[in-house]
Amino acid sequence: MKLPDFNRAFQNGADFAQEGAAPFTVYTHIVGKLHLPSGKIVACDPLVFPDQKPYKGKVAPGTYPVLLSIARFRTKRNDRDERIACAMLRFTIRPAVKWKMALCPGQSLKALKADHHYGYAVDSGTGCFMDAQAGKALRREMDRSGNYVDNIVEAMKFNYQRTRDWTLFLIGSSEQTLAAFTTGWGDGRYGSYWGLDATGKEACLVTDFGVLP
Repeated sequence: MKLPDFNRAFQNGADFAQEGAAPFTVYTHIVGKLHLPSGKIVACDPLVFPDQKPYKGKVAPGTYPVLLSIARFRTKRNDRDERIACAMLRFTIRPAVKWKMALCPGQSLKALKADHHYGYAVDSGTGCFMDAQAGKALRREMDRSGNYVDNIVEAMKFNYQRTRDWTLFLIGSSEQTLAAFTTGWGDGRYGSYWGLDATGKEACLVTDFGVLP
C-alpha cells in the first residue's frame, strides 16, 4: 500500500494539499521523553482499549522523545483548525529511508488484502504510546478505580486547543508513563509503521491518523 510521506510530515513549514479538502501546513511539537524500560511498545486508545498487545520486536530499553506532526489548516474562516496528523517515537537522529507496518502477535502481512492495513481501534478520540510495563500499570490503576481515565483526560486539558490536545502522563505511583494525544479527526482505526534507517535499524515508530494525503 502507498504510505504518506512521513519524513515530510515532521518538517516544520511543509505544505500539503489534497483534492476536496483545505490545504494545511505542518509543524512539529515535542510532547516529552517516554521511558521504555522493556523496549516493547504499545500503541492504543488508553481510555477504552488499554490491553492492546505490544508490537512484535523491541528497541533498546531507554528514554525516547515523542513528537507530534500537527496540521494547521488554512480555511476561509481562519478558525485555527489543527489536527494531529502523526505521532512519532524517535530512537535515533538518523533518518528513516524505508517503512514497514508494525504488527502485533497473531498478525501477518500475507493475510492482508491489497491496500489494507492493521491498526488499533480508537473510540475516545485518543491514542498513545507506552511501554508494555506501563500498559500493565495502567490496567491495575483502572481496576482499582472505575474513573481513573478521568485523570488522563484532565491532564490532556493542560495542552488543550479546540481541535487537539496531549499529555505525558505518570501512571499512579509507578515510574511508568504514557504519551497520549488526540487522533486526527477522532475515532477510527490507525496503523503504525517502523521507520528503518540506511542500515536497516529502527529509527522511529510512526502512527498515521489519516490526515496526510
